[in-house]
Amino acid sequence: LLQLVNSLQSKLEIGSPLASLYLLGLPDHYVSHKFVAFWWQTFVIYGTSYVDNYRFRPDQYENISLYEWIQTMEIRKTPQSRYKKSGVDEKADFVDDTVKEPSILNSPNIEYNLSNSCKFLKFKPDHPQYSTHEVYCDMGRVNYIVPDFKGGSLPRKDCGDEEYYFCTMLSLFKPWRSGTNLKPFSTTWTLAFNTFQFSETQKKLMGNFNLRYECYDARDNYHAHFKKSG
Repeated sequence: LLQLVNSLQSKLEIGSPLASLYLLGLPDHYVSHKFVAFWWQTFVIYGTSYVDNYRFRPDQYENISLYEWIQTMEIRKTPQSRYKKSGVDEKADFVDDTVKEPSILNSPNIEYNLSNSCKFLKFKPDHPQYSTHEVYCDMGRVNYIVPDFKGGSLPRKDCGDEEYYFCTMLSLFKPWRSGTNLKPFSTTWTLAFNTFQFSETQKKLMGNFNLRYECYDARDNYHAHFKKSG
């Protein structure tokens, strides 16, 4: 019994540095980036809900790509003081789903000063929660927020369905509100991909997406070579 008590007491102890961190209200670990969940397949074949947040984003965020949207957007319920100003019934039954986590499209020279803006903006009127919610994109978050892709692996560029890969990359990095913004009906995904001017950062990200598959190939080649030589 004494051994059991001693064993339990030893497992309850924590180190003094960790205890000090908790007492000071400091985190017990530090990271350079934060990760937000990104269910990417929903946006490639979209229907409603979270996709509407991007499709009906304010005009001020017209040129933000989906990838940047996931990194920077914060959605909140419109304060009651603004309900009164806009004539919305403050007693209405609203759903609070705050997210903290993301003809002008053909004009790439249009720029917006987003970095200094601290104002939440209304969605477009077609948004299901136009009267109750608003959004703000903090562009400083692109330096430390990393989308965590959920819902399946991203397609690879060097094998598989090439058209699907091009469709996915354009959906991530080319601003859009509907599929026709990504490519006209008469154009292939290959042509749309090759004619779109990706930024250097976007090109680097696409290269990083494929690193996983390159590692898998190197592993398989090594095992095949080892098995053959053995």
